[in-house]
Amino acid sequence: MTGEDNLLVVGARRRGDRFGLQPGRVDHTVLHHSLCPLAVVPQRV
Repeated sequence: MTGEDNLLVVGARRRGDRFGLQPGRVDHTVLHHSLCPLAVVPQRV
């Protein structure tokens, strides 16, 4: 990842609880360290 990237897309699994999407370890790390916009795409049900 560089500062020149336009968009980073990562997937996320839905967990069986009332809070909906919760990022996993990788998503959480990328959310906090990415220098470009980030799109988190939920898993299909």
